[in-house]
Parts: sequence; structure tokens; C-alpha cells
Amino acid sequence: MYTLKEEGLVLSARIGKHAPPAILDEMVQEYLSKNITDEEDDTAHYDGVEASSTDTFDWLSQEGERHIPILLGHYTPKGFTVSGVAFLFIDPEQSFNFPSDTVVSISKIFVDSGDVSSIHTEG
Repeated sequence: MYTLKEEGLVLSARIGKHAPPAILDEMVQEYLSKNITDEEDDTAHYDGVEASSTDTFDWLSQEGERHIPILLGHYTPKGFTVSGVAFLFIDPEQSFNFPSDTVVSISKIFVDSGDVSSIHTEG
């Protein structure tokens, strides 16, 4: 899980025994940038990973892992507030249901705690 700090996105928490791939920071930053600027791009390619612009903007690695970034955000009177990005690694055969209520709750907790910076968009 990446949170927004004054210095930018920071890997703040992770679960699992494996370290995240070295390219992950760049991928997550690009995902955040595209989501807050509404840039359109059909595909992005990284070493060993192909990303396609779908509703979930997921990546499939050469090892067959499905990677799903999730924008952590919620609506406020200022507009849409973004507090970070969660990044999931799941089996490509496993179905995925977007956890919208959880995403909103996590984002509100982060912002309300004062532990993260946030970006406000007109989203």
C-alpha cells in the first residue's frame, strides 16, 4: 500500500514474504498520475509486465501474476480526495470484485488521521 506524503508516494505497508518488484514504484506513480490527470493511454509496457487500460487498469506479469492497482480516495466538499494507491497481486484465474466501501473507508481514515498528504481533484 502506497500513501501520499509530502515527498510523494511512499510504500507504507505490505503483506507477504516477497519484496515488491523494483519497477513497482514507477508503475504505481504512473497509475496515480494518469488517474489524477485523466490522461488516456491504451497500453504501457514495463520489463516483464504488460499493462492494458481497462476499468481495473491491471497488469499481467511474465510469471502470470495479475497486478491490480486501486486508487484510494473519497469525495469531500473540495472534490475527490486521493490519499494513496493499494496494489494487489492475485491469481489471474481468480475473480476480482472492486472493494469500493473499503477503499473509501481506508482513504477517509488516512486523511482524517493527518498521517498522509492528499490530492484534491474535481473528479
